[in-house]
Amino acid sequence: MNIYGDIFAEVYNLFWTEFIDIVAPQIISIYKELDKSNNYILDLACGTGRVSKLLLDEGYFLHGIDLSPDMINIAKRKAEQEIADGRAVFEVGNIIDFTVDRKFGLAISTFDSLNHLGNYDELRSCFDHVYQALDSDGLFIFDLNTARGLKKWEFVDFEENEEATFIMHGKYSRTDRRAYTKVIGFKKMENGFYQKFDEIMYNTVFEIEQVISILREVGFRQIITTAELDLTQVVTDPEKQDRTFIICQKME
Repeated sequence: MNIYGDIFAEVYNLFWTEFIDIVAPQIISIYKELDKSNNYILDLACGTGRVSKLLLDEGYFLHGIDLSPDMINIAKRKAEQEIADGRAVFEVGNIIDFTVDRKFGLAISTFDSLNHLGNYDELRSCFDHVYQALDSDGLFIFDLNTARGLKKWEFVDFEENEEATFIMHGKYSRTDRRAYTKVIGFKKMENGFYQKFDEIMYNTVFEIEQVISILREVGFRQIITTAELDLTQVVTDPEKQDRTFIICQKME
């Protein structure tokens, strides 16, 4: 997975918020409807903690894991009081091989974080560890960019505000079935000067049918796929979506 540096982590935190702000309330609503007594939520590849903070604001307990120390530092900064109160834990770790000391009612991974895994073996390992971390009827909600969506990653985009200026160049490789985005730009620092950053992000294509098959093999049941921005809209052919959410439940 990508391990983002400190400057890019700050830029990411400034610019990539809209998707999370749309889907996070829907995830909260789905979990509230279950009326579960387990208020502990596991946020995998939590990034800078935007979803985590929204969940904390709803009164949940939160354990966030991310491979980037700089992303985790920002997440901790946002939730200083909750950490002090014992309601939040953020740790640097790999979502394909993690251990936790309690059972969670809900596990989430958002904003195509699981597409950053390199292959199906890593995806299965992640699912195995999530399954072990959930309580007996725990829920797992995550999204994936589909092959259709990733094949559209042929673009050049420019972003600018008072804090940062950068160019993004997206490219899809049919050879290794990955979409790549190179981001290069400058971030304004506290001293008024600008510092350069340069990152490459990648998304691996995972066939949704095979993903669901792995989930079933691990032990998840009641698996549904939904529309990208409306988690109440079940879709029967997720590969026709650019992105799909998968909602499944542990059954013991």
